[in-house]
Amino acid sequence: MTDQTEPAPRLGVAPLDEAFARLEAAFHGIPSPKSHNFISQELADKVLTPSRRNIIEVLTNRGGLSLAEIATATGQAIEGVRADVQALCLAGLLCQPDADHAAFS
Repeated sequence: MTDQTEPAPRLGVAPLDEAFARLEAAFHGIPSPKSHNFISQELADKVLTPSRRNIIEVLTNRGGLSLAEIATATGQAIEGVRADVQALCLAGLLCQPDADHAAFS
């Protein structure tokens, strides 16, 4: 599972009203790039720890990978990768098509 068909989402910090404006535009058929915005820098920093940023960078460059491949690429232990991937999935940034792989959602 090393082929990524969709680009990584853009990450940023934006107020909630901006997210609602994009949602309204989508309802009117106006496409926008895939993005994930946090409502504060504090929340972004809490979710996007340095190890999780490394995982996102690896997946951006290489596409969906197994957790073992991510661990090798980031130099992290597989248990840490598993925990970080689960946290990124809960935040809506990644998905796990099965228990051993991760990709952008």
